[in-house]
Amino acid sequence: MSAWAPLKPGDPAAVGPFQVLARLGSGGMGRVFLARSATGRWVAVKTIRPEFAAVGEFRRRFAHEAQAAARVSGVFTASIIDSDPGSHVPWIATAYVPAPSLKLLLTSCGPQPARTVMWLGAGIAEALESIHAVGVVHRDLKPSNILLDENGPRVIDFGVVHAEGTYVSTGGTSAIGTPGFMSPEQAYGTMPVTAATDIYALGLTLVRLITGESDAPVQHSAEGLPEPLRGIVERCLDRDARLRPSPGELIRLLAAEVDLVAHDNAQGWLDECSWKLIRTFRDAPLPATPEERTQTVPPPPRMPPGAAPVPGPKPDMPPPAPSAMHPAVRSAPAAPEPRSRRYAAARAFVPPQTEADHAAMAVYDDACRFIHEGRYHEAARAFHVGFQGGVQVHGPWHAYTVFSLLGNIHAIGRLGWATSARDQAATALQNAYQSLGTDHPFTLLLRGELAHWTGHAGDPARAADDLAGLAADYVRASGQTAAVTLTVRAEWATWIAKAGDPVRALRHFEALVGECRTALGESATVTLDAKNALAHWTGATGDVARARHLYDLLAAEALARYGAESSYVAGIRSRLDAWTVPG
Repeated sequence: MSAWAPLKPGDPAAVGPFQVLARLGSGGMGRVFLARSATGRWVAVKTIRPEFAAVGEFRRRFAHEAQAAARVSGVFTASIIDSDPGSHVPWIATAYVPAPSLKLLLTSCGPQPARTVMWLGAGIAEALESIHAVGVVHRDLKPSNILLDENGPRVIDFGVVHAEGTYVSTGGTSAIGTPGFMSPEQAYGTMPVTAATDIYALGLTLVRLITGESDAPVQHSAEGLPEPLRGIVERCLDRDARLRPSPGELIRLLAAEVDLVAHDNAQGWLDECSWKLIRTFRDAPLPATPEERTQTVPPPPRMPPGAAPVPGPKPDMPPPAPSAMHPAVRSAPAAPEPRSRRYAAARAFVPPQTEADHAAMAVYDDACRFIHEGRYHEAARAFHVGFQGGVQVHGPWHAYTVFSLLGNIHAIGRLGWATSARDQAATALQNAYQSLGTDHPFTLLLRGELAHWTGHAGDPARAADDLAGLAADYVRASGQTAAVTLTVRAEWATWIAKAGDPVRALRHFEALVGECRTALGESATVTLDAKNALAHWTGATGDVARARHLYDLLAAEALARYGAESSYVAGIRSRLDAWTVPG
Protein backbone atom coordinates (compact mmCIF):
# COMPACT_ATOMS: atom_id res chain seq x y z
CA MET A 1 0.00 0.00 0.00
CA SER A 2 1.28 3.44 -0.89
CA ALA A 3 0.07 7.02 -0.76
CA TRP A 4 0.81 7.64 -4.43
CA ALA A 5 -0.46 6.40 -7.78
CA PRO A 6 1.15 6.52 -11.24
CA LEU A 7 0.69 9.58 -13.40
CA LYS A 8 -2.03 9.59 -16.05
CA PRO A 9 -1.99 10.98 -19.59
CA GLY A 10 -2.35 14.73 -19.44
CA ASP A 11 -0.70 15.09 -16.03
CA PRO A 12 2.08 17.70 -15.98
CA ALA A 13 5.72 16.62 -16.06
CA ALA A 14 6.61 19.59 -13.86
CA VAL A 15 4.92 22.24 -11.74
CA GLY A 16 7.07 25.31 -11.18
CA PRO A 17 10.58 24.11 -10.25
CA PHE A 18 9.32 20.67 -9.15
CA GLN A 19 9.47 17.49 -11.22
CA VAL A 20 6.13 15.65 -10.99
CA LEU A 21 6.48 11.91 -10.47
CA ALA A 22 3.15 10.57 -9.17
CA ARG A 23 -0.41 11.39 -8.14
CA LEU A 24 -1.42 11.84 -4.51
CA GLY A 25 -5.09 12.70 -4.96
CA SER A 26 -7.66 15.06 -6.43
CA GLY A 27 -10.65 17.04 -5.27
CA GLY A 28 -13.12 19.71 -6.21
CA MET A 29 -10.51 22.47 -6.29
CA GLY A 30 -7.63 20.73 -8.02
CA ARG A 31 -5.13 17.88 -8.00
CA VAL A 32 -2.23 16.96 -5.71
CA PHE A 33 0.99 15.49 -7.08
CA LEU A 34 4.07 13.95 -5.54
CA ALA A 35 7.06 15.85 -6.88
CA ARG A 36 10.75 16.39 -6.30
CA SER A 37 12.74 19.59 -6.14
CA ALA A 38 16.00 20.17 -7.97
CA THR A 39 17.84 19.44 -4.71
CA GLY A 40 16.05 16.12 -4.20
CA ARG A 41 13.42 17.19 -1.65
CA TRP A 42 10.08 15.37 -1.92
CA VAL A 43 7.06 17.67 -1.90
CA ALA A 44 3.30 17.48 -2.33
CA VAL A 45 2.23 20.02 -4.96
CA LYS A 46 -1.41 21.09 -5.12
CA THR A 47 -2.55 22.65 -8.39
CA ILE A 48 -5.77 24.65 -8.68
CA ARG A 49 -8.31 24.00 -11.41
CA PRO A 50 -8.16 26.56 -14.27
CA GLU A 51 -11.77 27.69 -13.88
CA PHE A 52 -11.00 28.92 -10.34
CA ALA A 53 -7.64 30.37 -11.39
CA ALA A 54 -9.43 32.52 -13.98
CA VAL A 55 -11.10 34.58 -11.23
CA GLY A 56 -8.96 37.59 -10.31
CA GLU A 57 -10.30 37.82 -6.74
CA PHE A 58 -9.41 34.16 -6.21
CA ARG A 59 -5.80 34.77 -7.24
CA ARG A 60 -5.49 37.78 -4.94
CA ARG A 61 -6.81 35.90 -1.92
CA PHE A 62 -4.84 32.78 -2.84
CA ALA A 63 -1.63 34.84 -2.81
CA HIS A 64 -2.53 36.39 0.56
CA GLU A 65 -3.37 33.06 2.19
CA ALA A 66 -0.33 31.28 0.69
CA GLN A 67 1.92 33.93 2.23
CA ALA A 68 0.19 33.53 5.61
CA ALA A 69 0.35 29.74 5.43
CA ALA A 70 4.06 29.89 4.67
CA ARG A 71 4.58 31.35 8.16
CA VAL A 72 2.94 28.34 9.83
CA SER A 73 5.32 26.11 11.74
CA GLY A 74 4.86 23.30 14.17
CA VAL A 75 5.51 19.62 14.74
CA PHE A 76 1.99 18.63 13.69
CA THR A 77 1.76 20.46 10.37
CA ALA A 78 3.21 19.94 6.89
CA SER A 79 5.23 23.07 6.16
CA ILE A 80 4.78 25.21 3.05
CA ILE A 81 7.82 24.93 0.73
CA ASP A 82 6.87 27.27 -2.12
CA SER A 83 3.90 28.63 -4.06
CA ASP A 84 3.11 30.57 -7.21
CA PRO A 85 -0.32 32.24 -7.16
CA GLY A 86 0.58 34.12 -10.36
CA SER A 87 1.23 31.00 -12.43
CA HIS A 88 -1.07 30.07 -15.31
CA VAL A 89 -2.17 27.21 -13.02
CA PRO A 90 -1.67 28.42 -9.42
CA TRP A 91 0.06 25.92 -7.15
CA ILE A 92 1.35 25.46 -3.63
CA ALA A 93 3.95 22.94 -2.46
CA THR A 94 4.21 21.46 1.04
CA ALA A 95 6.63 19.01 2.60
CA TYR A 96 5.67 15.46 1.63
CA VAL A 97 4.65 13.24 4.55
CA PRO A 98 4.58 9.52 3.65
CA ALA A 99 1.72 8.62 5.96
CA PRO A 100 -1.90 7.43 5.80
CA SER A 101 -4.79 9.78 6.48
CA LEU A 102 -7.06 9.30 9.46
CA LYS A 103 -9.80 8.46 6.98
CA LEU A 104 -7.75 5.55 5.67
CA LEU A 105 -6.92 4.55 9.23
CA LEU A 106 -10.64 4.25 9.99
CA THR A 107 -11.30 2.34 6.77
CA SER A 108 -8.44 -0.10 7.38
CA CYS A 109 -8.49 -0.52 11.18
CA GLY A 110 -11.88 0.66 12.40
CA PRO A 111 -12.77 2.76 15.47
CA GLN A 112 -9.98 3.86 17.79
CA PRO A 113 -9.78 3.55 21.61
CA ALA A 114 -10.71 6.63 23.64
CA ARG A 115 -7.15 7.17 24.92
CA THR A 116 -5.84 7.07 21.33
CA VAL A 117 -8.52 9.52 20.21
CA MET A 118 -7.62 11.96 22.99
CA TRP A 119 -3.93 11.74 22.09
CA LEU A 120 -4.76 12.39 18.42
CA GLY A 121 -7.06 15.25 19.41
CA ALA A 122 -4.27 16.94 21.36
CA GLY A 123 -1.90 16.69 18.38
CA ILE A 124 -4.50 18.13 16.01
CA ALA A 125 -5.23 20.95 18.48
CA GLU A 126 -1.52 21.77 18.63
CA ALA A 127 -1.45 21.97 14.83
CA LEU A 128 -4.45 24.32 14.88
CA GLU A 129 -2.67 26.46 17.47
CA SER A 130 0.21 26.95 15.01
CA ILE A 131 -2.16 27.65 12.12
CA HIS A 132 -4.35 30.14 14.00
CA ALA A 133 -1.30 31.96 15.34
CA VAL A 134 -0.61 33.42 11.88
CA GLY A 135 -4.23 34.36 11.21
CA VAL A 136 -5.18 31.39 9.04
CA VAL A 137 -8.42 29.44 9.48
CA HIS A 138 -8.37 25.94 8.00
CA ARG A 139 -12.14 25.68 7.29
CA ASP A 140 -11.93 22.12 5.94
CA LEU A 141 -10.56 20.08 8.84
CA LYS A 142 -11.60 16.42 8.49
CA PRO A 143 -10.00 12.95 8.72
CA SER A 144 -8.82 12.99 5.07
CA ASN A 145 -6.90 16.24 5.73
CA ILE A 146 -5.03 14.79 8.71
CA LEU A 147 -2.12 12.41 8.18
CA LEU A 148 -0.73 10.10 10.86
CA ASP A 149 2.96 9.25 10.92
CA GLU A 150 5.08 7.67 13.63
CA ASN A 151 5.36 11.00 15.50
CA GLY A 152 1.66 11.87 15.52
CA PRO A 153 -1.01 13.60 13.42
CA ARG A 154 -0.11 16.10 10.70
CA VAL A 155 -2.68 18.62 9.48
CA ILE A 156 -2.42 19.36 5.76
CA ASP A 157 -4.05 21.85 3.36
CA PHE A 158 -4.08 24.65 5.94
CA GLY A 159 -4.43 28.11 4.47
CA VAL A 160 -5.24 26.86 1.00
CA VAL A 161 -8.87 26.07 1.69
CA HIS A 162 -9.42 29.51 3.14
CA ALA A 163 -8.20 30.99 -0.12
CA GLU A 164 -10.21 28.55 -2.21
CA GLY A 165 -13.46 29.45 -0.48
CA THR A 166 -13.12 33.19 -0.76
CA TYR A 167 -13.89 33.51 -4.44
CA VAL A 168 -17.59 32.95 -3.74
CA SER A 169 -17.73 34.41 -0.26
CA THR A 170 -19.78 37.50 0.58
CA GLY A 171 -19.76 39.64 3.66
CA GLY A 172 -17.09 37.56 5.35
CA THR A 173 -19.13 34.35 5.28
CA SER A 174 -18.97 31.34 3.02
CA ALA A 175 -20.54 27.92 2.80
CA ILE A 176 -17.38 26.44 1.30
CA GLY A 177 -16.21 23.29 3.07
CA THR A 178 -17.05 19.60 3.34
CA PRO A 179 -20.70 18.80 4.10
CA GLY A 180 -20.88 16.95 7.40
CA PHE A 181 -17.85 18.72 8.88
CA MET A 182 -19.08 22.33 8.75
CA SER A 183 -19.87 24.40 11.81
CA PRO A 184 -23.34 26.01 11.95
CA GLU A 185 -21.95 29.46 11.15
CA GLN A 186 -20.01 28.04 8.23
CA ALA A 187 -22.96 26.12 6.78
CA TYR A 188 -25.61 28.84 7.18
CA GLY A 189 -23.56 32.03 7.02
CA THR A 190 -25.00 33.35 10.28
CA MET A 191 -21.73 34.97 11.33
CA PRO A 192 -18.13 35.35 10.09
CA VAL A 193 -16.04 32.20 10.06
CA THR A 194 -13.34 32.27 12.75
CA ALA A 195 -10.83 29.90 14.32
CA ALA A 196 -13.71 28.46 16.40
CA THR A 197 -14.95 26.82 13.18
CA ASP A 198 -11.87 24.58 13.18
CA ILE A 199 -12.56 23.56 16.80
CA TYR A 200 -16.07 22.47 15.78
CA ALA A 201 -14.60 20.39 12.92
CA LEU A 202 -12.08 18.89 15.35
CA GLY A 203 -14.94 17.80 17.60
CA LEU A 204 -16.62 16.10 14.65
CA THR A 205 -13.33 14.42 13.73
CA LEU A 206 -13.06 12.99 17.26
CA VAL A 207 -16.60 11.68 16.95
CA ARG A 208 -15.65 9.97 13.69
CA LEU A 209 -12.55 8.41 15.26
CA ILE A 210 -14.59 6.93 18.10
CA THR A 211 -17.46 5.63 15.97
CA GLY A 212 -15.21 4.41 13.16
CA GLU A 213 -17.86 4.97 10.49
CA SER A 214 -15.74 6.43 7.72
CA ASP A 215 -18.57 6.79 5.16
CA ALA A 216 -21.72 7.37 7.22
CA PRO A 217 -22.82 10.96 7.99
CA VAL A 218 -21.05 12.17 11.09
CA GLN A 219 -23.27 12.94 14.08
CA HIS A 220 -23.17 16.52 15.31
CA SER A 221 -23.38 15.59 18.97
CA ALA A 222 -21.31 13.79 21.59
CA GLU A 223 -24.14 11.39 22.42
CA GLY A 224 -22.90 7.85 23.03
CA LEU A 225 -19.23 8.81 23.47
CA PRO A 226 -17.42 7.49 26.55
CA GLU A 227 -16.58 9.85 29.39
CA PRO A 228 -14.51 11.98 29.79
CA LEU A 229 -14.28 12.38 26.02
CA ARG A 230 -18.00 13.10 25.78
CA GLY A 231 -17.81 16.26 27.86
CA ILE A 232 -14.79 17.58 25.96
CA VAL A 233 -16.40 16.97 22.57
CA GLU A 234 -19.64 18.61 23.71
CA ARG A 235 -17.71 21.83 24.35
CA CYS A 236 -16.16 21.65 20.88
CA LEU A 237 -19.61 21.22 19.30
CA ASP A 238 -21.27 24.12 21.11
CA ARG A 239 -23.47 25.99 18.60
CA ASP A 240 -22.25 29.28 20.04
CA ALA A 241 -18.78 29.69 18.58
CA ARG A 242 -17.76 31.99 21.45
CA LEU A 243 -18.17 29.16 23.97
CA ARG A 244 -15.93 26.64 22.23
CA PRO A 245 -12.46 26.08 23.75
CA SER A 246 -9.36 27.45 22.13
CA PRO A 247 -6.75 24.93 20.90
CA GLY A 248 -4.59 25.59 23.98
CA GLU A 249 -7.54 25.12 26.33
CA LEU A 250 -8.50 21.92 24.53
CA ILE A 251 -5.00 20.53 24.99
CA ARG A 252 -5.21 21.27 28.72
CA LEU A 253 -8.60 19.53 28.97
CA LEU A 254 -7.23 16.43 27.26
CA ALA A 255 -3.99 16.44 29.26
CA ALA A 256 -6.03 16.41 32.48
CA GLU A 257 -7.60 13.11 31.41
CA VAL A 258 -4.75 11.20 29.79
CA ASP A 259 -0.94 11.33 30.04
CA LEU A 260 -0.13 12.75 26.60
CA VAL A 261 3.62 12.08 27.01
CA ALA A 262 3.30 8.48 28.19
CA HIS A 263 4.90 7.17 24.97
CA ASP A 264 7.73 8.42 22.79
CA ASN A 265 5.91 7.95 19.48
CA ALA A 266 2.70 6.69 17.93
CA GLN A 267 3.50 3.02 18.48
CA GLY A 268 2.56 3.20 22.14
CA TRP A 269 -0.82 4.76 21.34
CA LEU A 270 -1.94 2.55 18.46
CA ASP A 271 -3.02 -1.06 18.05
CA GLU A 272 -1.04 -3.41 15.81
CA CYS A 273 -3.24 -2.79 12.75
CA SER A 274 -2.78 0.99 12.91
CA TRP A 275 0.94 0.80 13.61
CA LYS A 276 1.45 -1.63 10.72
CA LEU A 277 -0.40 0.75 8.39
CA ILE A 278 1.94 3.60 9.37
CA ARG A 279 5.02 1.42 8.80
CA THR A 280 3.71 0.34 5.42
CA PHE A 281 3.45 3.93 4.23
CA ARG A 282 6.74 4.89 5.83
CA ASP A 283 8.66 2.06 4.18
CA ALA A 284 6.92 2.08 0.79
CA PRO A 285 9.28 2.85 -2.12
CA LEU A 286 8.98 6.26 -3.70
CA PRO A 287 8.42 6.59 -7.46
CA ALA A 288 11.53 6.41 -9.58
CA THR A 289 12.72 9.55 -11.32
CA PRO A 290 13.00 9.36 -15.12
CA GLU A 291 16.77 9.15 -14.74
CA GLU A 292 16.38 6.06 -12.52
CA ARG A 293 13.89 4.20 -14.72
CA THR A 294 15.06 1.53 -17.12
CA GLN A 295 16.06 3.18 -20.34
CA THR A 296 15.11 1.69 -23.70
CA VAL A 297 17.82 1.18 -26.30
CA PRO A 298 17.69 4.10 -28.77
CA PRO A 299 17.18 3.31 -32.44
CA PRO A 300 20.27 3.28 -34.68
CA PRO A 301 21.20 6.58 -36.36
CA ARG A 302 19.54 7.32 -39.68
CA MET A 303 21.85 6.75 -42.62
CA PRO A 304 22.57 9.68 -44.94
CA PRO A 305 20.56 9.58 -48.20
CA GLY A 306 22.17 7.25 -50.71
CA ALA A 307 24.75 5.86 -48.27
CA ALA A 308 25.30 2.10 -48.19
CA PRO A 309 25.15 0.39 -44.79
CA VAL A 310 28.52 -0.43 -43.25
CA PRO A 311 28.79 -4.17 -42.51
CA GLY A 312 29.73 -5.10 -38.97
CA PRO A 313 32.84 -7.14 -38.12
CA LYS A 314 32.60 -10.89 -38.54
CA PRO A 315 32.97 -13.10 -35.46
CA ASP A 316 36.53 -13.89 -34.40
CA MET A 317 37.96 -11.54 -37.03
CA PRO A 318 40.53 -8.87 -36.02
CA PRO A 319 39.50 -5.24 -36.47
CA PRO A 320 40.61 -3.54 -39.69
CA ALA A 321 44.00 -1.86 -39.62
CA PRO A 322 44.01 1.93 -39.41
CA SER A 323 44.53 3.85 -42.62
CA ALA A 324 45.75 7.36 -43.34
CA MET A 325 42.14 8.47 -43.67
CA HIS A 326 40.86 6.54 -40.64
CA PRO A 327 43.70 6.27 -38.11
CA ALA A 328 43.05 4.85 -34.66
CA VAL A 329 42.20 7.34 -31.92
CA ARG A 330 42.43 7.05 -28.15
CA SER A 331 38.66 7.39 -27.66
CA ALA A 332 36.11 9.41 -29.60
CA PRO A 333 35.02 12.34 -27.40
CA ALA A 334 31.42 13.28 -26.85
CA ALA A 335 29.96 15.77 -29.28
CA PRO A 336 30.49 19.39 -28.19
CA GLU A 337 27.36 20.90 -26.71
CA PRO A 338 25.97 24.18 -28.06
CA ARG A 339 26.80 26.73 -25.40
CA SER A 340 23.25 27.90 -24.80
CA ARG A 341 23.62 31.02 -22.65
CA ARG A 342 20.39 32.87 -23.32
CA TYR A 343 20.12 33.60 -19.61
CA ALA A 344 23.32 35.69 -19.67
CA ALA A 345 22.16 38.66 -21.77
CA ALA A 346 20.17 40.73 -19.29
CA ARG A 347 22.61 43.66 -19.26
CA ALA A 348 22.52 43.89 -23.04
CA PHE A 349 18.73 44.28 -22.95
CA VAL A 350 18.39 46.73 -20.06
CA PRO A 351 21.55 48.16 -18.44
CA PRO A 352 20.90 48.85 -14.72
CA GLN A 353 20.00 52.44 -13.90
CA THR A 354 18.37 52.68 -10.47
CA GLU A 355 19.38 51.34 -7.07
CA ALA A 356 16.69 48.66 -7.40
CA ASP A 357 18.14 47.68 -10.79
CA HIS A 358 21.64 47.28 -9.35
CA ALA A 359 20.32 45.22 -6.43
CA ALA A 360 18.50 42.92 -8.84
CA MET A 361 21.58 42.62 -11.03
CA ALA A 362 23.73 41.65 -8.05
CA VAL A 363 21.53 38.60 -7.45
CA TYR A 364 21.49 37.87 -11.19
CA ASP A 365 25.29 38.17 -11.51
CA ASP A 366 25.81 35.78 -8.58
CA ALA A 367 23.52 33.25 -10.25
CA CYS A 368 25.39 33.52 -13.55
CA ARG A 369 28.69 33.05 -11.72
CA PHE A 370 27.34 29.93 -10.00
CA ILE A 371 26.52 28.39 -13.39
CA HIS A 372 29.97 29.29 -14.72
CA GLU A 373 31.50 27.53 -11.70
CA GLY A 374 29.26 24.49 -12.08
CA ARG A 375 27.32 25.21 -8.86
CA TYR A 376 23.93 24.52 -10.40
CA HIS A 377 21.96 24.00 -7.18
CA GLU A 378 22.97 27.45 -5.96
CA ALA A 379 22.36 28.94 -9.39
CA ALA A 380 18.82 27.56 -9.53
CA ARG A 381 18.03 29.00 -6.10
CA ALA A 382 19.55 32.40 -6.92
CA PHE A 383 17.75 32.67 -10.26
CA HIS A 384 14.47 31.70 -8.55
CA VAL A 385 14.95 34.46 -5.99
CA GLY A 386 15.73 36.90 -8.80
CA PHE A 387 12.64 35.83 -10.71
CA GLN A 388 10.35 36.26 -7.69
CA GLY A 389 11.85 39.67 -6.93
CA GLY A 390 11.58 40.69 -10.56
CA VAL A 391 7.88 39.82 -10.69
CA GLN A 392 7.19 41.87 -7.57
CA VAL A 393 9.31 44.92 -8.46
CA HIS A 394 9.35 45.06 -12.27
CA GLY A 395 6.58 42.73 -13.45
CA PRO A 396 6.62 39.31 -15.15
CA TRP A 397 7.96 40.47 -18.52
CA HIS A 398 10.74 42.83 -17.48
CA ALA A 399 14.18 41.83 -18.77
CA TYR A 400 15.51 40.99 -15.28
CA THR A 401 12.51 38.76 -14.62
CA VAL A 402 12.71 36.96 -17.96
CA PHE A 403 16.45 36.35 -17.83
CA SER A 404 16.19 35.07 -14.27
CA LEU A 405 13.51 32.69 -15.50
CA LEU A 406 15.75 31.55 -18.35
CA GLY A 407 18.60 31.06 -15.88
CA ASN A 408 16.43 29.00 -13.55
CA ILE A 409 15.34 26.77 -16.44
CA HIS A 410 18.94 26.37 -17.58
CA ALA A 411 20.23 25.53 -14.09
CA ILE A 412 17.50 22.94 -13.55
CA GLY A 413 18.39 21.34 -16.86
CA ARG A 414 22.10 21.29 -16.03
CA LEU A 415 21.25 19.49 -12.80
CA GLY A 416 20.01 16.63 -14.98
CA TRP A 417 16.31 17.49 -14.91
CA ALA A 418 16.00 17.97 -18.66
CA THR A 419 12.31 17.05 -18.75
CA SER A 420 11.49 19.56 -16.02
CA ALA A 421 13.49 22.26 -17.82
CA ARG A 422 11.66 21.45 -21.06
CA ASP A 423 8.22 21.62 -19.44
CA GLN A 424 8.99 24.80 -17.53
CA ALA A 425 10.18 26.41 -20.78
CA ALA A 426 7.02 25.22 -22.55
CA THR A 427 4.78 26.80 -19.91
CA ALA A 428 6.72 30.07 -20.01
CA LEU A 429 6.59 30.10 -23.81
CA GLN A 430 2.81 29.62 -23.82
CA ASN A 431 2.45 32.61 -21.49
CA ALA A 432 4.82 34.65 -23.70
CA TYR A 433 2.76 33.92 -26.80
CA GLN A 434 -0.35 35.18 -25.01
CA SER A 435 1.26 38.24 -23.40
CA LEU A 436 3.98 39.33 -25.85
CA GLY A 437 3.16 37.84 -29.23
CA THR A 438 5.08 35.56 -31.57
CA ASP A 439 7.83 37.95 -32.66
CA HIS A 440 8.87 39.46 -29.34
CA PRO A 441 12.58 38.87 -28.52
CA PHE A 442 11.67 37.15 -25.25
CA THR A 443 9.31 34.80 -27.06
CA LEU A 444 12.12 33.86 -29.44
CA LEU A 445 14.53 33.29 -26.55
CA LEU A 446 12.06 30.98 -24.83
CA ARG A 447 11.57 29.07 -28.09
CA GLY A 448 15.30 28.46 -28.22
CA GLU A 449 15.45 27.32 -24.60
CA LEU A 450 12.52 24.96 -25.15
CA ALA A 451 14.19 23.42 -28.21
CA HIS A 452 17.46 22.98 -26.31
CA TRP A 453 15.89 21.00 -23.47
CA THR A 454 13.60 19.12 -25.82
CA GLY A 455 16.74 17.69 -27.37
CA HIS A 456 18.29 16.87 -24.03
CA ALA A 457 15.02 15.28 -22.88
CA GLY A 458 15.44 12.65 -25.61
CA ASP A 459 13.91 14.10 -28.80
CA PRO A 460 16.77 15.49 -30.91
CA ALA A 461 14.76 15.35 -34.13
CA ARG A 462 12.04 17.56 -32.61
CA ALA A 463 14.71 19.93 -31.30
CA ALA A 464 16.21 20.20 -34.77
CA ASP A 465 12.81 20.90 -36.36
CA ASP A 466 12.01 23.58 -33.78
CA LEU A 467 15.38 25.25 -34.23
CA ALA A 468 15.02 25.26 -38.02
CA GLY A 469 11.82 27.28 -37.66
CA LEU A 470 13.41 29.55 -35.05
CA ALA A 471 16.45 30.18 -37.28
CA ALA A 472 14.15 31.20 -40.13
CA ASP A 473 12.36 33.67 -37.84
CA TYR A 474 15.68 35.11 -36.66
CA VAL A 475 16.77 35.54 -40.28
CA ARG A 476 13.57 37.49 -40.91
CA ALA A 477 13.89 39.55 -37.71
CA SER A 478 17.66 40.11 -37.42
CA GLY A 479 19.29 39.12 -40.69
CA GLN A 480 21.15 36.12 -42.09
CA THR A 481 24.49 36.87 -40.41
CA ALA A 482 23.42 38.33 -37.06
CA ALA A 483 25.18 36.68 -34.13
CA VAL A 484 21.93 35.34 -32.69
CA THR A 485 20.96 33.86 -36.07
CA LEU A 486 24.30 32.14 -36.49
CA THR A 487 24.11 30.79 -32.94
CA VAL A 488 20.70 29.21 -33.52
CA ARG A 489 21.87 27.76 -36.83
CA ALA A 490 24.79 26.12 -35.03
CA GLU A 491 22.38 24.63 -32.48
CA TRP A 492 20.18 23.36 -35.29
CA ALA A 493 23.11 21.61 -36.99
CA THR A 494 24.19 20.00 -33.73
CA TRP A 495 20.77 18.45 -33.15
CA ILE A 496 20.64 17.34 -36.79
CA ALA A 497 23.81 15.36 -36.10
CA LYS A 498 22.52 14.00 -32.81
CA ALA A 499 19.30 12.93 -34.54
CA GLY A 500 21.36 10.66 -36.82
CA ASP A 501 22.47 12.73 -39.81
CA PRO A 502 26.08 13.82 -39.07
CA VAL A 503 27.02 14.17 -42.75
CA ARG A 504 24.31 16.79 -43.29
CA ALA A 505 25.36 18.57 -40.11
CA LEU A 506 29.01 18.58 -41.23
CA ARG A 507 28.11 20.27 -44.52
CA HIS A 508 26.22 22.92 -42.61
CA PHE A 509 29.09 23.57 -40.19
CA GLU A 510 31.54 23.96 -43.09
CA ALA A 511 29.37 26.73 -44.53
CA LEU A 512 28.59 28.22 -41.11
CA VAL A 513 32.26 28.63 -40.14
CA GLY A 514 32.85 30.73 -43.25
CA GLU A 515 29.84 32.95 -42.53
CA CYS A 516 30.90 33.41 -38.90
CA ARG A 517 34.41 34.42 -39.92
CA THR A 518 33.09 37.03 -42.34
CA ALA A 519 30.36 38.44 -40.08
CA LEU A 520 31.87 38.14 -36.58
CA GLY A 521 35.61 37.55 -36.94
CA GLU A 522 37.96 34.61 -36.38
CA SER A 523 37.96 34.71 -32.59
CA ALA A 524 34.30 35.44 -31.85
CA THR A 525 32.69 33.00 -29.44
CA VAL A 526 30.14 31.82 -32.03
CA THR A 527 32.92 31.31 -34.58
CA LEU A 528 35.06 29.26 -32.20
CA ASP A 529 32.08 27.11 -31.22
CA ALA A 530 31.26 26.49 -34.89
CA LYS A 531 34.92 25.50 -35.52
CA ASN A 532 34.75 23.15 -32.52
CA ALA A 533 31.66 21.43 -33.95
CA LEU A 534 33.18 21.30 -37.44
CA ALA A 535 36.30 19.59 -36.12
CA HIS A 536 34.34 17.06 -34.10
CA TRP A 537 31.91 16.01 -36.81
CA THR A 538 34.78 15.85 -39.32
CA GLY A 539 36.34 13.15 -37.17
CA ALA A 540 33.04 11.50 -36.32
CA THR A 541 32.24 11.05 -40.03
CA GLY A 542 35.60 9.43 -40.76
CA ASP A 543 38.35 11.98 -41.43
CA VAL A 544 40.28 11.73 -38.16
CA ALA A 545 43.49 13.24 -39.57
CA ARG A 546 41.67 16.42 -40.63
CA ALA A 547 39.84 16.56 -37.30
CA ARG A 548 43.18 16.56 -35.48
CA HIS A 549 44.51 19.32 -37.76
CA LEU A 550 41.41 21.46 -37.16
CA TYR A 551 41.67 20.99 -33.39
CA ASP A 552 45.36 21.89 -33.53
CA LEU A 553 44.48 25.22 -35.17
CA LEU A 554 41.52 25.80 -32.83
CA ALA A 555 43.67 25.20 -29.73
CA ALA A 556 46.01 28.01 -30.74
CA GLU A 557 43.10 30.39 -31.46
CA ALA A 558 41.36 29.57 -28.19
CA LEU A 559 44.59 30.10 -26.25
CA ALA A 560 44.99 33.56 -27.78
CA ARG A 561 41.32 34.39 -27.13
CA TYR A 562 40.82 33.07 -23.58
CA GLY A 563 44.26 32.48 -22.04
CA ALA A 564 46.03 29.37 -20.77
CA GLU A 565 43.88 29.00 -17.61
CA SER A 566 40.57 28.92 -19.44
CA SER A 567 38.40 25.83 -19.06
CA TYR A 568 37.43 26.25 -22.73
CA VAL A 569 41.09 25.98 -23.75
CA ALA A 570 41.47 22.90 -21.55
CA GLY A 571 38.45 21.33 -23.24
CA ILE A 572 39.83 21.96 -26.72
CA ARG A 573 43.20 20.50 -25.74
CA SER A 574 41.51 17.35 -24.40
CA ARG A 575 39.69 16.98 -27.72
CA LEU A 576 42.94 17.47 -29.60
CA ASP A 577 44.48 14.73 -27.49
CA ALA A 578 41.49 12.42 -28.07
CA TRP A 579 41.70 12.75 -31.85
CA THR A 580 45.49 12.30 -31.90
CA VAL A 581 46.81 8.98 -33.21
CA PRO A 582 48.41 7.00 -30.33
CA GLY A 583 52.15 6.33 -30.31
